[in-house]
Formats: sequence, C-alpha cells, structure tokens
Amino acid sequence: MNELPSIRKQSGFTLVELMVTLVVAFLVIAAIYASFKVQQQNEKAQQQVTQIQQNLRAAMDMMSRKFPMAAYDPNQTGKYKIETATGNSFLFTADVCEDGGDPPNWKVPGDPVPALSCGPGNEELFYFTLFNSIDADDNDVFSLSMIPDDLNLQNFTPVADNIDQIEFRYLLANGTYTLNPPLNDIVAVRVSILARADEPDYRYTDNNTYSTGFTDMDGTVIAGTTWDPSDDALFTYDNKMNYRRRMLAKTIYLRNMGLF
Repeated sequence: MNELPSIRKQSGFTLVELMVTLVVAFLVIAAIYASFKVQQQNEKAQQQVTQIQQNLRAAMDMMSRKFPMAAYDPNQTGKYKIETATGNSFLFTADVCEDGGDPPNWKVPGDPVPALSCGPGNEELFYFTLFNSIDADDNDVFSLSMIPDDLNLQNFTPVADNIDQIEFRYLLANGTYTLNPPLNDIVAVRVSILARADEPDYRYTDNNTYSTGFTDMDGTVIAGTTWDPSDDALFTYDNKMNYRRRMLAKTIYLRNMGLF
C-alpha cells in the first residue's frame, strides 16, 4: 500500500506581523522625509545668505571703483566736483573722458537726460541713491541704483536689488564724520548697506538690530544710525520680520578731493 506524500506546511506572514512591518516602514520613511526637509530648509537658508552676500559685495565693489573717481579733473578745469552728498544719495561728476569738456548739467530727477560726451560706459556723471522701484513700474523692491535719467524714474540702472537701507556718512578733512557735509571738505565716504533675501522665510524671525556705528582708525567711536526691522516707518513691506538680512560697511577714500 502506497503512502500519501506528506504535505509540507507553507510559511507566511500573519496579519499582526504585516501590520508591524508597515508601521516600522512608515516610521523609517517619516524619519527620512523629516531629515530631507531639514536639509532642504538649511540649503534654502544658505542659498539666501549667499545671495545676500553676493548682492552686497557687488554693490560695494561698484561703489569702491566709482567713488574714488569723484571730482576727477585731469585738466584742472574746476568743472568736476561733488554735486550732492546726503545720507542716502551721492552725486558727483568726473572727467572720465579726460577732454576737459563740460559735465552734464543734471542735478535732480526731472532734469534733462544727462549727455554722454564720449560714448556709453564713460559717463561723466554718477548718482547713487536708494529708491523704491515700484515707481519704475516694477515690484515693490528697494534698490541701490545709479544715474536716473527721466522724470518718472523709469531708467535707473540697478546696482543691487533687495536693499533695505543705505547710509553715506562723510569723513571731512578735519577728521570728523557727518551726514550733511560741506561738499569741498569731503575726503572719504563711509558706506553702510543693509540687504535682505528676495523672499521671506516664515520659519525665521529677524530679531536683530543693525547699527552703522563703527570705530575709526584712530580708535574714536563714531555713533551711527540703528535700523530695526520691527520699525514700521523704516520697513514698510509685509512680513518684514521674516527676511534674512546681512549688513556690509566700508570706508571709501576719494583720491581726487582736495588736490587743487
């Protein structure tokens, strides 16, 4: 008599084992996702900081190259000089063409368009100021800009966008600093720029205050202006506390002032 073959038991998962496995897998996936989100947020924050710093350096580099040209007058005509110097604007002429001709007769927005006597890129008039580009049919973004050329302020040349505040503080020949200087006594400009990211980060709150005060080379403490992002009069846009910011300051000497 033949024996029936033995039936092997089939192994498998019970419902409890399957549920435990799914729970463990979910926890692992959740941990990986949380780590990914943190890394993504950190990367975004680093990108914003990098963007701000590059923006600041570009603006400061531009001014560091242009400001020393103030009142450059190789033919000693006496026509080239600092025209306006305030806490947030700096206007000067320079005979970049070295032709001794008359500089553009331009003082404020609304005057006739400045004439360039020796071609694009060789401007004889330089005007740096902070303005709200909403006036130029653009986004509500403050920019450090150069050379406005019409009444509607629609042709500013942007030097750096997303600038919250700027201060020009002037060093005089007697060693003192002021925001309202006698134009012929200026020997250097202390530039302070506060820049922000191009968009808010709602996980971040800027509780810092920013001061333009500094200590000069003689060890004298120069009192400055304090910028507080919570100040509604200075920071007028929405979600102002959720922007990352960085500040950069530099003293730029005007090599052509007081030579003649």
